[in-house]
Amino acid sequence: MAEKMRKVILCAKVETTPGTENAPAAADAIRLAGAPELSPEFEVIERTIFNGGSVDELPIIGKKKLSLGVKARLAGSGSATTAPKWMRLLQAAGAKVAVGASDVDLTLPDLDEGKKLTVYLYRAGVLYKIIGAAFQDAAITYDGGWVLTGTLVGKYGGATASAMLASPVYDTGKIYSGI
Repeated sequence: MAEKMRKVILCAKVETTPGTENAPAAADAIRLAGAPELSPEFEVIERTIFNGGSVDELPIIGKKKLSLGVKARLAGSGSATTAPKWMRLLQAAGAKVAVGASDVDLTLPDLDEGKKLTVYLYRAGVLYKIIGAAFQDAAITYDGGWVLTGTLVGKYGGATASAMLASPVYDTGKIYSGI
């Protein structure tokens, strides 16, 4: 499992305009606690013809979505006035993040306030893009440290051959391990 995780990098960035790609960079890397699970979903539109023939036309593939199950290790950003990158996932679930003069505040989800994310997943030489992603089924559990799990769902932006990011920048704060 450790070998597999070294070949996976997840980067997420809040979109300025929901549904418009806002390309994440190495500085937007989120520390994972397990291998992400990709699940493509396609809307299929069946077409029936009524010209007396007995054969229907081929279906049309409509919207393409991608679901990505993630587990993120909760750690501080390394600065009291900088929100940890995993909080972007909670913003996409409707939580509000406010950076103050001496701290970062997180308020409970309001589904009408949810931000959208552009997510890049680098895995074994392939870059998968998800645009307009929302975070669903969020849960925080304890396994010796706190872990955020849930599913990112958004428009499938394609998969392309890509070199792994050379120097992802993760949060440098302590991993939350207290009960």
